[in-house]
Amino acid sequence: MRDDGRDEWKRQVGTLWRMASEGLDSLREVVVRSSEEGRLRVDLALYQRERRDLLSELGHAVVGLIDAGRLAVPDELMELVGRLRQVEERVRHDSARVHDNAFGAPRGYEPEAAATDDHADEGHDDSTPAKKSE
Repeated sequence: MRDDGRDEWKRQVGTLWRMASEGLDSLREVVVRSSEEGRLRVDLALYQRERRDLLSELGHAVVGLIDAGRLAVPDELMELVGRLRQVEERVRHDSARVHDNAFGAPRGYEPEAAATDDHADEGHDDSTPAKKSE
């Protein structure tokens, strides 16, 4: 009877081992598939970025050839070039405005930075020169 209990125990341990082994194999397959899918997603994102960069480079080259008069293009493309020029002009115009501070002065001159608190309680105005006493 003792051997029967031992055999039953071995059978249960063997069943448990097979189940755990099969579960680990399934888990390994899921991990491998997931990592392959993740790698494919990263590769796809990199290909899309490379494509966008190449299209940008191509566009710059084409516009350069158009500007140099070395490439004649249909009117539909010239409309795109015109829209590009409008956007470039807006960027140039608004870039100049970005450098102004809230007071309308160029960056680097902030009136509040010039005022000091040393004389604030004495009622002095630093913007007007002091009178000399005679």
